[in-house]
Amino acid sequence: MGWSTPDVYNQPEAFGLEIVATVEDEYASYSFTTFVILRDPATGEVFYASDSGCSCPSPFEDYTSRESLAVARSGQELHNALDEWVRDNTWNDDAEHRFPSAAEAHAKIADLRFAVQGQVVTDSGELTAGGNDLRAAIMAAARNSVVRAV
Repeated sequence: MGWSTPDVYNQPEAFGLEIVATVEDEYASYSFTTFVILRDPATGEVFYASDSGCSCPSPFEDYTSRESLAVARSGQELHNALDEWVRDNTWNDDAEHRFPSAAEAHAKIADLRFAVQGQVVTDSGELTAGGNDLRAAIMAAARNSVVRAV
């Protein structure tokens, strides 16, 4: 990672992405444990990733392409991935205190619409529009009040 080699977390705009939500371990000391949700505003594609480590590396420094991210195909998939990550990084039932931003991330997930293979789907995975031109599909869905900007 560095400014000459951007990563998706510190320079998401270099990949045409924006950060939707970040969940971090509030108790991390000289370390990081982070889950990030990113979105391509041009296509509606939603991605996610997690990273952890000591204070030496930068978070997500090895995530230097879109291919290093998981693609979220539905809101349910993203909710499940976040819940699993919180469970895997929680000790002594302290998730509420370690990851207070997880609730906010879940709320943001509920507002997202997902673009999958040229089709727009709701957060529950319901198909709302389709076609070869993703932008046209998103615009058609927006005209029908299916897609909301986030």
